[in-house]
Amino acid sequence: MSDSTPKSEILENKKESLTNNSDDVRNRNKIETVNELKTEEKISIKKYSGKILEQLNGVFCVNKPIGLSSSDVVTILKHKVTHQLISSNLIDKRKKKRNMIKIGHGGTLDPLASGCLVIGLFKGTKMLNTLLSGSKVYEAIGRFGCSTETYDCLGEKVEEKPYQHITKEKLEEVLKSFVGEIEQYPPIYSALKVNGKPMYEYAKTGEELPKEIKSRKITIHSIELLEFNNEPSKTIEIEVDNENEDFAFQMDTDDKEDKNNKNKKQQQNNVNSNGKKKFQFKNKAVANTKLPEGPIFRFKVECGGGTYIRSLIHDIGQKLDSAAHMVALIRSKQGPFKVEEALSIKDCDDLNTIKNAMKHV
Repeated sequence: MSDSTPKSEILENKKESLTNNSDDVRNRNKIETVNELKTEEKISIKKYSGKILEQLNGVFCVNKPIGLSSSDVVTILKHKVTHQLISSNLIDKRKKKRNMIKIGHGGTLDPLASGCLVIGLFKGTKMLNTLLSGSKVYEAIGRFGCSTETYDCLGEKVEEKPYQHITKEKLEEVLKSFVGEIEQYPPIYSALKVNGKPMYEYAKTGEELPKEIKSRKITIHSIELLEFNNEPSKTIEIEVDNENEDFAFQMDTDDKEDKNNKNKKQQQNNVNSNGKKKFQFKNKAVANTKLPEGPIFRFKVECGGGTYIRSLIHDIGQKLDSAAHMVALIRSKQGPFKVEEALSIKDCDDLNTIKNAMKHV
Protein backbone atom coordinates (compact mmCIF):
# COMPACT_ATOMS: atom_id res chain seq x y z
CA MET A 1 0.00 0.00 0.00
CA SER A 2 1.51 3.36 -1.07
CA ASP A 3 1.89 6.48 1.09
CA SER A 4 -0.59 8.25 -1.19
CA THR A 5 -3.51 5.94 -0.30
CA PRO A 6 -6.33 7.86 1.40
CA LYS A 7 -6.87 7.20 5.13
CA SER A 8 -10.53 6.33 4.58
CA GLU A 9 -9.56 3.50 2.21
CA ILE A 10 -6.97 2.18 4.68
CA LEU A 11 -9.58 2.06 7.44
CA GLU A 12 -12.04 0.25 5.15
CA ASN A 13 -9.45 -2.41 4.24
CA LYS A 14 -8.63 -3.04 7.90
CA LYS A 15 -12.35 -3.39 8.72
CA GLU A 16 -12.81 -5.93 5.89
CA SER A 17 -9.74 -7.88 7.04
CA LEU A 18 -11.06 -8.08 10.60
CA THR A 19 -14.45 -9.30 9.31
CA ASN A 20 -12.81 -12.04 7.25
CA ASN A 21 -10.65 -13.14 10.16
CA SER A 22 -13.73 -13.29 12.38
CA ASP A 23 -15.55 -15.48 9.82
CA ASP A 24 -12.53 -17.83 9.65
CA VAL A 25 -12.51 -18.16 13.40
CA ARG A 26 -16.23 -18.91 13.49
CA ASN A 27 -15.86 -21.52 10.72
CA ARG A 28 -12.97 -23.19 12.52
CA ASN A 29 -15.00 -23.27 15.72
CA LYS A 30 -17.91 -24.87 13.86
CA ILE A 31 -15.63 -27.54 12.37
CA GLU A 32 -14.08 -28.27 15.75
CA THR A 33 -17.54 -28.50 17.33
CA VAL A 34 -18.75 -30.93 14.63
CA ASN A 35 -15.60 -33.05 15.06
CA GLU A 36 -16.12 -33.09 18.82
CA LEU A 37 -19.74 -34.21 18.35
CA LYS A 38 -18.64 -36.97 15.95
CA THR A 39 -16.02 -38.13 18.45
CA GLU A 40 -18.59 -38.11 21.26
CA GLU A 41 -20.99 -40.06 19.02
CA LYS A 42 -18.31 -42.65 18.25
CA ILE A 43 -17.50 -42.99 21.95
CA SER A 44 -21.22 -43.29 22.74
CA ILE A 45 -21.69 -46.02 20.07
CA LYS A 46 -18.59 -47.81 21.32
CA LYS A 47 -19.86 -47.71 24.91
CA TYR A 48 -23.28 -48.94 23.75
CA SER A 49 -21.72 -51.73 21.71
CA GLY A 50 -19.51 -52.73 24.60
CA LYS A 51 -22.50 -52.83 26.94
CA ILE A 52 -24.50 -55.06 24.59
CA LEU A 53 -21.55 -57.38 23.95
CA GLU A 54 -20.92 -57.57 27.70
CA GLN A 55 -24.48 -58.87 28.13
CA LEU A 56 -23.66 -61.71 25.72
CA ASN A 57 -20.87 -63.07 27.93
CA GLY A 58 -22.37 -66.29 29.23
CA VAL A 59 -23.92 -69.65 28.41
CA PHE A 60 -27.31 -70.67 27.07
CA CYS A 61 -28.94 -73.89 25.90
CA VAL A 62 -30.23 -74.92 22.49
CA ASN A 63 -32.25 -78.00 21.63
CA LYS A 64 -29.97 -79.77 19.15
CA PRO A 65 -32.00 -81.41 16.38
CA ILE A 66 -31.36 -84.95 15.20
CA GLY A 67 -29.18 -85.14 12.10
CA LEU A 68 -26.71 -82.38 12.95
CA SER A 69 -23.41 -82.77 14.76
CA SER A 70 -22.64 -80.54 17.73
CA SER A 71 -20.01 -78.72 15.66
CA ASP A 72 -22.62 -78.12 12.92
CA VAL A 73 -24.81 -76.36 15.48
CA VAL A 74 -21.90 -74.21 16.68
CA THR A 75 -21.13 -73.20 13.07
CA ILE A 76 -24.76 -72.25 12.43
CA LEU A 77 -25.03 -70.23 15.65
CA LYS A 78 -21.73 -68.47 15.03
CA HIS A 79 -23.04 -67.35 11.66
CA LYS A 80 -26.35 -66.18 13.14
CA VAL A 81 -24.75 -64.22 15.99
CA THR A 82 -22.09 -62.64 13.72
CA HIS A 83 -24.74 -61.62 11.17
CA GLN A 84 -26.87 -59.97 13.87
CA LEU A 85 -23.94 -58.13 15.45
CA ILE A 86 -22.85 -56.77 12.05
CA SER A 87 -26.44 -55.82 11.10
CA SER A 88 -26.79 -53.94 14.41
CA ASN A 89 -23.43 -52.19 13.89
CA LEU A 90 -22.14 -53.78 17.08
CA ILE A 91 -19.07 -55.07 15.31
CA ASP A 92 -17.36 -53.77 12.18
CA LYS A 93 -17.81 -56.04 9.16
CA ARG A 94 -14.45 -54.87 7.79
CA LYS A 95 -12.74 -55.91 11.02
CA LYS A 96 -14.51 -59.24 11.35
CA LYS A 97 -11.32 -61.17 12.01
CA ARG A 98 -10.34 -58.84 14.83
CA ASN A 99 -13.85 -59.09 16.25
CA MET A 100 -13.91 -62.88 16.04
CA ILE A 101 -16.91 -64.39 17.84
CA LYS A 102 -15.80 -66.80 20.56
CA ILE A 103 -18.27 -69.67 20.75
CA GLY A 104 -18.20 -73.33 21.80
CA HIS A 105 -20.33 -76.11 23.26
CA GLY A 106 -20.25 -77.83 26.62
CA GLY A 107 -20.42 -81.50 25.69
CA THR A 108 -20.78 -83.35 22.40
CA LEU A 109 -24.11 -84.83 21.36
CA ASP A 110 -24.01 -87.44 18.60
CA PRO A 111 -25.91 -86.66 15.35
CA LEU A 112 -28.45 -89.32 16.40
CA ALA A 113 -29.11 -87.48 19.69
CA SER A 114 -31.19 -84.42 20.41
CA GLY A 115 -31.71 -82.20 23.41
CA CYS A 116 -29.66 -79.89 25.61
CA LEU A 117 -26.53 -78.54 23.99
CA VAL A 118 -25.01 -75.82 26.15
CA ILE A 119 -23.43 -72.99 24.15
CA GLY A 120 -20.86 -70.54 25.49
CA LEU A 121 -20.42 -67.07 23.98
CA PHE A 122 -17.38 -64.83 24.43
CA LYS A 123 -16.21 -65.11 28.08
CA GLY A 124 -18.91 -67.73 28.60
CA THR A 125 -16.70 -70.26 26.80
CA LYS A 126 -14.62 -70.38 30.00
CA MET A 127 -17.62 -71.84 31.84
CA LEU A 128 -18.00 -74.82 29.49
CA ASN A 129 -15.47 -77.11 31.18
CA THR A 130 -17.49 -77.00 34.40
CA LEU A 131 -20.67 -77.97 32.55
CA LEU A 132 -18.79 -80.64 30.57
CA SER A 133 -17.79 -82.46 33.75
CA GLY A 134 -21.10 -81.84 35.54
CA SER A 135 -24.23 -83.95 35.89
CA LYS A 136 -26.48 -84.71 32.91
CA VAL A 137 -29.84 -86.46 32.48
CA TYR A 138 -30.69 -88.56 29.43
CA GLU A 139 -33.65 -90.54 28.13
CA ALA A 140 -32.51 -93.35 25.86
CA ILE A 141 -33.97 -96.17 23.80
CA GLY A 142 -32.04 -99.36 23.19
CA ARG A 143 -32.78 -102.47 21.13
CA PHE A 144 -31.80 -106.01 22.13
CA GLY A 145 -30.65 -108.77 19.82
CA CYS A 146 -27.92 -107.08 17.84
CA SER A 147 -24.70 -105.13 18.44
CA THR A 148 -23.14 -102.70 15.95
CA GLU A 149 -19.68 -101.26 15.37
CA THR A 150 -20.87 -97.76 16.38
CA TYR A 151 -23.01 -99.03 19.31
CA ASP A 152 -26.05 -97.37 17.70
CA CYS A 153 -28.46 -97.95 14.81
CA LEU A 154 -26.29 -96.03 12.34
CA GLY A 155 -23.51 -98.61 12.22
CA GLU A 156 -22.96 -102.00 10.63
CA LYS A 157 -24.05 -105.17 12.43
CA VAL A 158 -21.38 -106.94 14.45
CA GLU A 159 -23.32 -109.89 15.86
CA GLU A 160 -26.80 -111.16 16.65
CA LYS A 161 -27.63 -112.81 19.96
CA PRO A 162 -30.82 -114.25 21.51
CA TYR A 163 -33.00 -112.02 23.65
CA GLN A 164 -36.01 -114.25 24.43
CA HIS A 165 -34.69 -114.96 27.94
CA ILE A 166 -34.73 -111.28 28.96
CA THR A 167 -37.53 -110.32 31.32
CA LYS A 168 -38.46 -106.96 32.81
CA GLU A 169 -37.29 -108.16 36.24
CA LYS A 170 -33.89 -109.28 34.91
CA LEU A 171 -33.45 -105.99 33.03
CA GLU A 172 -34.29 -103.90 36.11
CA GLU A 173 -31.82 -105.93 38.19
CA VAL A 174 -29.06 -105.38 35.66
CA LEU A 175 -29.78 -101.67 35.43
CA LYS A 176 -29.36 -101.33 39.21
CA SER A 177 -25.93 -102.94 38.96
CA PHE A 178 -24.67 -100.00 36.92
CA VAL A 179 -25.49 -97.39 39.59
CA GLY A 180 -22.44 -95.89 41.29
CA GLU A 181 -18.85 -95.48 40.14
CA ILE A 182 -18.14 -97.95 37.34
CA GLU A 183 -15.56 -98.64 34.63
CA GLN A 184 -16.56 -97.91 31.05
CA TYR A 185 -14.82 -98.26 27.69
CA PRO A 186 -15.61 -95.48 25.19
CA PRO A 187 -16.94 -96.58 21.79
CA ILE A 188 -14.36 -96.64 19.01
CA TYR A 189 -16.63 -94.31 17.04
CA SER A 190 -16.34 -91.35 19.41
CA ALA A 191 -14.82 -87.88 19.52
CA LEU A 192 -12.41 -88.94 22.26
CA LYS A 193 -8.92 -88.08 21.05
CA VAL A 194 -5.91 -90.39 20.91
CA ASN A 195 -2.62 -88.64 20.12
CA GLY A 196 -4.61 -85.55 19.14
CA LYS A 197 -6.84 -87.40 16.67
CA PRO A 198 -10.53 -88.32 17.27
CA MET A 199 -11.05 -92.08 17.61
CA TYR A 200 -13.75 -92.10 14.94
CA GLU A 201 -11.17 -91.00 12.35
CA TYR A 202 -9.08 -94.12 13.10
CA ALA A 203 -12.24 -96.25 12.87
CA LYS A 204 -13.42 -94.79 9.55
CA THR A 205 -10.09 -95.41 7.81
CA GLY A 206 -9.50 -98.80 9.43
CA GLU A 207 -6.29 -97.51 10.98
CA GLU A 208 -5.17 -99.20 14.17
CA LEU A 209 -5.17 -97.13 17.32
CA PRO A 210 -1.62 -96.14 18.33
CA LYS A 211 -2.25 -97.35 21.87
CA GLU A 212 -4.67 -99.53 23.79
CA ILE A 213 -7.78 -97.75 25.01
CA LYS A 214 -8.23 -98.11 28.73
CA SER A 215 -11.50 -98.07 30.61
CA ARG A 216 -12.44 -94.88 32.43
CA LYS A 217 -14.19 -94.32 35.73
CA ILE A 218 -17.63 -92.78 35.36
CA THR A 219 -20.51 -92.23 37.75
CA ILE A 220 -24.13 -93.29 37.26
CA HIS A 221 -26.19 -91.43 39.85
CA SER A 222 -29.50 -93.10 39.03
CA ILE A 223 -31.13 -95.21 36.34
CA GLU A 224 -34.83 -95.98 35.86
CA LEU A 225 -36.55 -98.32 33.41
CA LEU A 226 -39.43 -96.52 31.71
CA GLU A 227 -40.58 -99.11 29.18
CA PHE A 228 -39.84 -102.67 28.10
CA ASN A 229 -41.57 -105.11 25.80
CA ASN A 230 -39.99 -108.46 24.99
CA GLU A 231 -41.70 -108.62 21.59
CA PRO A 232 -39.62 -107.61 18.56
CA SER A 233 -40.46 -104.09 17.48
CA LYS A 234 -40.51 -102.57 14.04
CA THR A 235 -37.60 -100.39 13.02
CA ILE A 236 -37.85 -96.96 14.59
CA GLU A 237 -37.93 -94.21 12.00
CA ILE A 238 -35.63 -91.32 12.83
CA GLU A 239 -37.40 -88.03 12.22
CA VAL A 240 -34.99 -85.42 10.90
CA ASP A 241 -36.07 -81.84 10.28
CA ASN A 242 -33.03 -80.09 8.90
CA GLU A 243 -34.18 -79.40 5.36
CA ASN A 244 -34.96 -75.74 6.06
CA GLU A 245 -33.29 -72.36 5.88
CA ASP A 246 -31.86 -72.69 9.39
CA PHE A 247 -29.36 -75.26 8.18
CA ALA A 248 -28.36 -73.77 4.83
CA PHE A 249 -26.91 -70.28 4.71
CA GLN A 250 -24.33 -68.07 3.01
CA MET A 251 -21.66 -65.80 4.41
CA ASP A 252 -18.97 -63.48 3.11
CA THR A 253 -15.56 -64.98 2.58
CA ASP A 254 -12.30 -63.19 3.25
CA ASP A 255 -10.38 -66.02 1.61
CA LYS A 256 -8.40 -64.57 -1.35
CA GLU A 257 -8.21 -68.01 -2.90
CA ASP A 258 -12.00 -68.14 -3.03
CA LYS A 259 -12.16 -64.77 -4.80
CA ASN A 260 -9.30 -65.38 -7.20
CA ASN A 261 -10.53 -68.84 -8.16
CA LYS A 262 -14.23 -68.10 -8.10
CA ASN A 263 -15.07 -70.23 -11.14
CA LYS A 264 -13.25 -73.25 -9.72
CA LYS A 265 -15.04 -72.88 -6.40
CA GLN A 266 -18.41 -72.42 -8.11
CA GLN A 267 -17.89 -75.70 -9.93
CA GLN A 268 -17.40 -77.31 -6.54
CA ASN A 269 -20.59 -75.60 -5.31
CA ASN A 270 -18.70 -73.98 -2.45
CA VAL A 271 -19.09 -70.36 -3.50
CA ASN A 272 -22.03 -68.55 -5.08
CA SER A 273 -21.71 -66.06 -7.96
CA ASN A 274 -21.88 -63.25 -5.40
CA GLY A 275 -18.65 -64.47 -3.82
CA LYS A 276 -20.25 -65.89 -0.70
CA LYS A 277 -19.47 -69.27 0.81
CA LYS A 278 -22.34 -71.72 0.98
CA PHE A 279 -22.83 -73.76 4.13
CA GLN A 280 -25.13 -76.75 3.86
CA PHE A 281 -25.46 -79.54 6.36
CA LYS A 282 -26.29 -83.10 5.43
CA ASN A 283 -28.31 -85.41 7.63
CA LYS A 284 -25.74 -87.34 9.67
CA ALA A 285 -28.29 -89.65 11.32
CA VAL A 286 -29.15 -92.13 8.57
CA ALA A 287 -30.22 -95.39 10.21
CA ASN A 288 -29.04 -98.77 8.97
CA THR A 289 -32.32 -100.32 7.81
CA LYS A 290 -30.71 -103.75 7.45
CA LEU A 291 -30.41 -104.26 11.21
CA PRO A 292 -32.67 -107.01 12.61
CA GLU A 293 -35.73 -106.24 14.68
CA GLY A 294 -35.63 -106.74 18.43
CA PRO A 295 -37.33 -105.74 21.68
CA ILE A 296 -37.06 -102.11 22.71
CA PHE A 297 -36.28 -100.79 26.19
CA ARG A 298 -36.46 -97.16 27.27
CA PHE A 299 -34.79 -95.76 30.36
CA LYS A 300 -33.79 -92.54 32.12
CA VAL A 301 -30.30 -92.06 33.51
CA GLU A 302 -28.56 -89.32 35.47
CA CYS A 303 -24.80 -89.51 35.15
CA GLY A 304 -21.56 -87.62 35.56
CA GLY A 305 -19.33 -86.22 32.82
CA GLY A 306 -17.60 -88.54 30.37
CA THR A 307 -20.42 -91.11 30.24
CA TYR A 308 -21.25 -92.67 26.89
CA ILE A 309 -24.87 -93.82 26.79
CA ARG A 310 -24.09 -95.94 23.69
CA SER A 311 -21.49 -97.82 25.72
CA LEU A 312 -23.91 -98.18 28.62
CA ILE A 313 -26.54 -99.78 26.36
CA HIS A 314 -23.89 -102.02 24.78
CA ASP A 315 -22.76 -103.16 28.24
CA ILE A 316 -26.35 -103.76 29.40
CA GLY A 317 -26.83 -106.12 26.47
CA GLN A 318 -23.63 -108.01 27.29
CA LYS A 319 -24.54 -108.33 30.97
CA LEU A 320 -27.85 -109.92 29.97
CA ASP A 321 -26.03 -112.47 27.75
CA SER A 322 -27.42 -110.76 24.69
CA ALA A 323 -26.48 -107.79 22.52
CA ALA A 324 -27.89 -104.29 22.28
CA HIS A 325 -27.47 -100.98 20.49
CA MET A 326 -28.89 -97.47 20.90
CA VAL A 327 -31.71 -96.24 18.65
CA ALA A 328 -32.57 -92.87 20.22
CA LEU A 329 -31.19 -90.43 22.78
CA ILE A 330 -32.36 -87.18 24.32
CA ARG A 331 -30.29 -85.10 26.75
CA SER A 332 -33.09 -83.70 28.87
CA LYS A 333 -30.97 -81.80 31.40
CA GLN A 334 -27.44 -80.46 31.73
CA GLY A 335 -26.46 -78.44 34.77
CA PRO A 336 -29.16 -75.77 35.32
CA PHE A 337 -30.58 -76.18 31.80
CA LYS A 338 -33.66 -78.23 30.86
CA VAL A 339 -34.66 -79.24 27.35
CA GLU A 340 -38.16 -77.77 27.79
CA GLU A 341 -36.60 -74.34 28.28
CA ALA A 342 -33.95 -74.67 25.54
CA LEU A 343 -33.94 -72.38 22.51
CA SER A 344 -34.50 -73.75 19.05
CA ILE A 345 -31.94 -72.85 16.39
CA LYS A 346 -34.58 -70.58 14.85
CA ASP A 347 -34.95 -68.72 18.17
CA CYS A 348 -31.29 -67.71 17.88
CA ASP A 349 -32.16 -65.34 15.02
CA ASP A 350 -32.82 -62.76 17.74
CA LEU A 351 -30.01 -61.49 20.02
CA ASN A 352 -32.48 -60.43 22.71
CA THR A 353 -33.85 -63.97 22.89
CA ILE A 354 -30.31 -65.32 23.37
CA LYS A 355 -29.55 -62.64 25.95
CA ASN A 356 -32.71 -63.43 27.97
CA ALA A 357 -31.95 -67.17 27.94
CA MET A 358 -28.35 -66.69 29.04
CA LYS A 359 -26.67 -67.50 32.33
CA HIS A 360 -24.03 -64.81 32.72
CA VAL A 361 -20.39 -65.09 33.71
